[in-house]
Amino acid sequence: MNSFSMAARTLGVAQPALSRHMQHLERELGASLFQRHAKGISLTSAGHLFLVRASQILADVDASIAEVSRHGAEIRGKHTLGMPIPIASLLMEQLYGEGARRYPGIELHLIEGFSGLLPEWLTGGSLDAAILYSADTTAVNVIPLLTENLYLAGASNSALRLMKSCSLSDISSLPIIMPHRPHPVWTILDRYGVVPRHTIDADAIGIMKRLASQGKGYVLLPLSSIHKEVESGELIARPMSDPVLSREVFLCYSKLRPLTPSLQAILNLVRQEVRQLVENGGWPSASLVHLSDDPSLALPTSITL
Repeated sequence: MNSFSMAARTLGVAQPALSRHMQHLERELGASLFQRHAKGISLTSAGHLFLVRASQILADVDASIAEVSRHGAEIRGKHTLGMPIPIASLLMEQLYGEGARRYPGIELHLIEGFSGLLPEWLTGGSLDAAILYSADTTAVNVIPLLTENLYLAGASNSALRLMKSCSLSDISSLPIIMPHRPHPVWTILDRYGVVPRHTIDADAIGIMKRLASQGKGYVLLPLSSIHKEVESGELIARPMSDPVLSREVFLCYSKLRPLTPSLQAILNLVRQEVRQLVENGGWPSASLVHLSDDPSLALPTSITL
């Protein structure tokens, strides 16, 4: 996170109180943990060192709790799982319901966020696990979940109504509404050397879809992110062909924390719910990656950023 206000919202505390607490901590340590600048805050070298050490201590505490919990009748733990906003709309309700039913001893906190921020939250220790489109495999373990095809979508009266599919040349010639770099969609376009003629910057997916429905440009998104707008007639979507464009979705968990029985239960729960959602048609245009239900058997996967 790059601001105290964003951190305060995530933690559910008042921003002034959090700022005072951090200032007190810096005085107690005798070192500056943050660089404060116009764009927000960033960690100093001392801040990075303190984060690593603190995360290791918290991980040891979690591991100790898990070890003691094994002697009880049920798995116990407390975990925070993050996911991009479009995926949260598909999964969050099921995960809360099934998590409470299967694992009453696990306190599960779900957070939705921008895909560009989630990897930072995971590597920084704010999350135990996250569903991501890309990740730094030096810092997290990665389990492939699925791949989903990308569609070009625009207003119902746009030129797409005359097309059955779209190509890379269409992206090059049309105004495309895109998130800022770095973003997985930009990575895909860079891989094929595609440069849109004109881009409109928008990071929030709701704004992207609204601009597209107003005829301001086109969005390149998976069907899972736009299926409601397509069904209502606000947008029309055409698949990418020659080549087919797709992106991968991964389940990642921090290397700073041990794979406790409670965290392993949550990882398996996510994979089971994703599988059921895809097989029942609730995740449009997605193809599962079939793996064992035991995430400890899934080796870290290399991801091209």
